Amino acid sequence: MPAYTTFCAKQYGYALIAAIALIVHLSALVPLQADTGATQRNKLKELTIERLQALADRNTKEIDKLCSDDFRFINHHGRSYDRDSFINMIKRAKPRQLVYNIKSYQLFFANDVQMAFAVSQIEEKAIRSDKISESTDFIITEIFVKKGFGWKSNLVHASEIE
Repeated sequence: MPAYTTFCAKQYGYALIAAIALIVHLSALVPLQADTGATQRNKLKELTIERLQALADRNTKEIDKLCSDDFRFINHHGRSYDRDSFINMIKRAKPRQLVYNIKSYQLFFANDVQMAFAVSQIEEKAIRSDKISESTDFIITEIFVKKGFGWKSNLVHASEIE
């Protein structure tokens, strides 16, 4: 076989393999793209709301359920907590009434819809045990990972808005 024919066969062979791989990849993405609309967005926003409510209620069992095994939380002071230390911090927190209000919420998908991240502005209203009320606004960045058929919170970073 002449060198030119071998070269063309290899090039067309590579192109054919690439085309088949692309078709398989795109056909696998079609159902995922249809599912990334309102359904996935609502699921992830609900996960954020559930995590905030569990935090307000100091419900460590719910926090444990909503967060991935390798969960990290970075507070507005720059302190980093793994999953267990975050749960212990919640257990030790001073009792106070907390209410969270999500002022804005943006969600972005990545990695073929196996990962998503949200950026939200959240107002935290706290009533301390001495009945003094405090209100603080935060920008929260949260990364979610898809585990099996569900989503888990994987990383949360809070920045206080001054």
